[in-house]
Amino acid sequence: MHVEPVRSGAQKKEFIYLPRQLYRNSPWVPPLWMEEQNGYGRGKNAVLSDNEYELFIARRAGKAVGRILVYIDRAWNDHFQSSDGLFGALDAEDSEDTFNALIQAARLWLEKRGMNRIVGRFTRWRSSGGF
Repeated sequence: MHVEPVRSGAQKKEFIYLPRQLYRNSPWVPPLWMEEQNGYGRGKNAVLSDNEYELFIARRAGKAVGRILVYIDRAWNDHFQSSDGLFGALDAEDSEDTFNALIQAARLWLEKRGMNRIVGRFTRWRSSGGF
């Protein structure tokens, strides 16, 4: 098992489309891919535009088997007077080792930036009061 940060356009594309591979034999409904393409970069995602973040891919024998987004939301930490790191886009093969490796990579990344807790996974919420 190897976890690596996303550095190239090809890796980012692999990160975005990995759920399609992971859930191909399930009743999973895929997202709108254009939204996904725009959702993991500065300029199109307000949270990521204003904060430090990293995308990671887990590989087993060279094959992508998991992913995670980890970030530091300064507004969150100011509001809650905390040193929290947040995560999302956690998708992986059905393997405890894969999930542990992804969470460990996220934890180490956050610790290097002075964070002392990891919080997540969040879903989208509408201000009208519902999900």
